[in-house]
Amino acid sequence: MSRTSKGWFQEMGVDVQAKTCSCMKWELTGIPCKHAVTVNWNMGSNAMNVGLPESWVSDVYRPKKKRRKAKDEMMSKVALEGKLTRSGHLKHCSKCKNAGHNSRSCKG
Repeated sequence: MSRTSKGWFQEMGVDVQAKTCSCMKWELTGIPCKHAVTVNWNMGSNAMNVGLPESWVSDVYRPKKKRRKAKDEMMSKVALEGKLTRSGHLKHCSKCKNAGHNSRSCKG
């Protein structure tokens, strides 16, 4: 499916299926050029299926969803329960340095 992106002085051909543009930046970098982004925007505004934005970028530039955890991390309390807690940790005020409240609720 070929689309055209019209600029101020020139017209570029963008092939969405092949992920190519006549400016050659998309093929060289793996990241869509400004012409491809314009075509993507126009296709989306005309109710055409453009797919996920990640599908337009080369696999090289896609970050991994999660980092690989070590075995000891997988067995920790945070990994098993899903969140950190502050149990056993007292709040200290930054104004009066007393325990049990913070600076927003400090009375003196």
